[in-house]
Amino acid sequence: MQTVDYYAVILTDYPDALSVKQTAQILNISIKSLYKLIHTGKIKAIKVGKVHRISKIRLIEYICESGSQ
Repeated sequence: MQTVDYYAVILTDYPDALSVKQTAQILNISIKSLYKLIHTGKIKAIKVGKVHRISKIRLIEYICESGSQ
């Protein structure tokens, strides 16, 4: 199983657009640290109204990229 497919299977219980809180819990980091990753462009997010949403695909890309470094 490819790494991307592996993470897609693990995250099946989560919605396609994750909240900041959900994403921070998945990565086991603080919300403040997640916002730093978003603002530096390491994790791509979109802003819907006043809140950020992170797509599962972007989160999986980040995990795969950071794991290969």
